Order: sequence, then C-alpha cells, then structure tokens
Amino acid sequence: MTRKEFRNRKSYWKSQFRGMDRKVMELLKRERRGDIIEIPISTFIDIGHRTKELGERGEAMLDLGTNIGASKLILRDLRDCVNMLEMFSSRLKLLAESKWNDDLPNFPLFKTTVMPTANLMGGIKGLDEILLGETKR
Repeated sequence: MTRKEFRNRKSYWKSQFRGMDRKVMELLKRERRGDIIEIPISTFIDIGHRTKELGERGEAMLDLGTNIGASKLILRDLRDCVNMLEMFSSRLKLLAESKWNDDLPNFPLFKTTVMPTANLMGGIKGLDEILLGETKR
C-alpha cells in the first residue's frame, strides 16, 4: 500500500469517526436533557456495533500506518481517536444499562488492544534506525 492510499483510507475513516462522534454526543445531550427514555435499545445496540467496528478498523489503520512509516503526528491522532471510540463504547453501555436497570453482558463493547503511544513511537524509532543502518551498507 502506498502512502497516498493510506492517506485516503485514513481520511475516510476520520470522516466516519466524526459522524460517530456527533451521534454519540447527541445521545449524551439527550441524556442530560432527560429525554433518553424515548430512545429504543436497538438504537444503542446499533451505535454500539458501529463503534466497535469503527474501532477495530481504526486499530488496523494504526497498525498499517506503523508498517508503512506514517508520521508520529498521524499515528498519535489515530491513537487518540481509537481511545475516544473505546470511551464512547463504554459510555454507551453505561447509558443502556442505566436506562434499562439491567446488566447487558451481550452489549457490543470495544476495547482497544493497541499498545500505548509511547511504546508505539519507540517501535517506530527503532524501525527507522534499522532502516537507516541498512541503507548505509
């Protein structure tokens, strides 16, 4: 994959992330206003599934960016977005459980598996050093 293809995929993913951000923020506003009662559980589950799927694709994008040598700024931005999706997922589950006063063990919950940003940046630095060592030979 070329950097241009990666940039295009990342841009598309970010636009979907922004849409998810708006959707979750709207739910949170409705909760604060007290009209969350009107929202069916299927809406929560649908948004939960979409959040989980988007988070998994974000992790794959982060892995791909690391493999092609994307900049630290791009990787940090992707990592922050993936962390926000994990927070959105947890918050959606809490809202759904509080609304129905029940534990929802089958609710789609996204938990990130990507290593912390500092470890990721250290890996990139090590990879850069290896690549520079090979080009000098």
